Amino acid sequence: MEDFAAPELDSIRSKADLSRRATDGPPPFRVALNDTFATDSERVVIARWIKIQNHCRRRFALSHAVPRSVNAIEAASLREAVALSRILQSSVGRLTQALYYQQLTYGEFAHKRFEFHRDAVALSSAIDEAGRYSDPTRLGQTLQQLLYLRRAWSTYLWRLNYRQPRTVHIRGALFT
Repeated sequence: MEDFAAPELDSIRSKADLSRRATDGPPPFRVALNDTFATDSERVVIARWIKIQNHCRRRFALSHAVPRSVNAIEAASLREAVALSRILQSSVGRLTQALYYQQLTYGEFAHKRFEFHRDAVALSSAIDEAGRYSDPTRLGQTLQQLLYLRRAWSTYLWRLNYRQPRTVHIRGALFT
């Protein structure tokens, strides 16, 4: 979070709702209904934001090893949680790139990022619970949910990849 507090991100901070966490709930209407695309000057800032995200992703990758003191179910649960986190980070990174390439508006970006985080938090709770109770059946179910979640996100991101810049708008959106 400290990296995202960088002053050079101020020009997009409120539009992209940089400080919002999954626990904060959905983005406010002024953000969710913002039907504008990134300007050229904002794209420079978004590129800086992407560099910060990539740096954070690399730090995260180094910090997640499974301890030897856990049983097989707990280890599987931890691996699932790390996989979920990586999928989330990668998907949000792709959303940020699409914002840069003007394939989605600030509002759609905020909405989709919220959906991704909301779904990841719910699945993460289920994974933690399955690992805590050493329940292989529940863990298998969460793995299935992880695969469905990844497929749904990948389908959306794949479709996003084929959008022409500045072509898709939100119905009933605010123009700022």
